[in-house]
Amino acid sequence: MTDKKMGRPKKYTEAQVVEAIGIVEGAGKEPTGDNVKEAMCKELGVSQGVNLQSLSSEVERLLADREREIRERRISALPPASISAANRISEVVNNAVLEHLGAQHEQLRAMNGKKLADARTDINTQREQMRALQSCIDEKDACIADLEIEIERLQIQLDATEKEASSLKGKVAQMNQESDLQAKVFNMLQDALARTGQVKQS
Repeated sequence: MTDKKMGRPKKYTEAQVVEAIGIVEGAGKEPTGDNVKEAMCKELGVSQGVNLQSLSSEVERLLADREREIRERRISALPPASISAANRISEVVNNAVLEHLGAQHEQLRAMNGKKLADARTDINTQREQMRALQSCIDEKDACIADLEIEIERLQIQLDATEKEASSLKGKVAQMNQESDLQAKVFNMLQDALARTGQVKQS
């Protein structure tokens, strides 16, 4: 039983990519997926069906590996004294950077603390103003409620006064009617007496 291969097999080897990179660099160019593919196809006889994206990733990886190897080789070639001095310099620089960052962080915290305190003061002031406004509103509402009660009381009093006035008006009208009746009776009596006197004289 054979293992199944995942994906398409590459149409080139790593050695061919490395050789093509050397060809491109020999021409004074920076290796890229495009020019490495061109060199592989023209100089090394690789098929044109190379996947450019995959090849570009391979070129980047090989260049990064080469740079790392060069860096490690150079460092390993240094004498111990140079490495020790570099470590001390790195420590000094690291401490200086950390101290600078710490000072900036402390300043930022102080500034943020002041801003936070100012913001809290503003919030408290606004809350006091809101409470004062609410108190004024409550007082106004209470005053309006008292006025409404007073208006209602006066309306009741006015209704009672109007009712009483209407009653008095009716009584006055009745009294006027009674007065007219009395006047008529008085006039009738006078007429009767006058006629009686005339009869006696006859």
